[in-house]
Amino acid sequence: MTLGREKLFNIIEAIAIAGADPRSWSHVAHELHAVAPESGFSLLVHSSSNAPDIVAAAAGYDPHFLKSYVEHYHAMNPYPDLLKDVPTGKVQRLSSTVGTDWQRRQPFFHEWLLPAGNYTRGASLTTSREKGGFVRLCFDIPDKQVRSEDVAALVLERVGSHAQRALELNARLADAHLRATLAGSMIEALDCATFVIDDRRHIVSMNARAQGLLRDTAELREDVFGKLSLASASDQAKLSALLGAGQAQGATI
Repeated sequence: MTLGREKLFNIIEAIAIAGADPRSWSHVAHELHAVAPESGFSLLVHSSSNAPDIVAAAAGYDPHFLKSYVEHYHAMNPYPDLLKDVPTGKVQRLSSTVGTDWQRRQPFFHEWLLPAGNYTRGASLTTSREKGGFVRLCFDIPDKQVRSEDVAALVLERVGSHAQRALELNARLADAHLRATLAGSMIEALDCATFVIDDRRHIVSMNARAQGLLRDTAELREDVFGKLSLASASDQAKLSALLGAGQAQGATI
């Protein structure tokens, strides 16, 4: 299959959506698999520990073999060590990295790659590395599909930077969600009404006591823009001054 402009646009669009919604990586996997239908495609998360690899999204593999890889055969996969020094953002073709003689000496080939699809070719791109682990986009390609390896490498070169940015966004969103969850737990444990507001008075979070205060008092309210407001003009001025002083000192209010 050739990589047309419309197909490339569809893949990049799917990746952009996945940057905001990680559940959409499954759709990205199917879009990428479609450019080399004989292949298997996966978004692989590898840890430096003994934990099993995480296949975050995949398409084109027999589900039985995908399950057996995660549960057993990841431990004998020689390719993470083989590719550990390949720079992030660089597309690596398997045929230019190792020969078939080397592959056929590997237990992993006979135990998994051969029965799963006689995968002797491939293309991969490492999007990030951290603490010995990595996140990688991978095509596994059958032995005779020389053209598919060329197409897979080309599409990774075209979309690799987009995937890197989307995965970075996933990580930032996950971190922000964790911090928001922790902050919510902390303020809920306080025995007083507590609001978390930004420097423009937008309410970021509040505990149950704060919600009750907004509901039961006329002196304090949340306006239509989601900002914390005080009924008294003098009190509102004091709040604005406090926020300004805190921002100037780099404080979180």
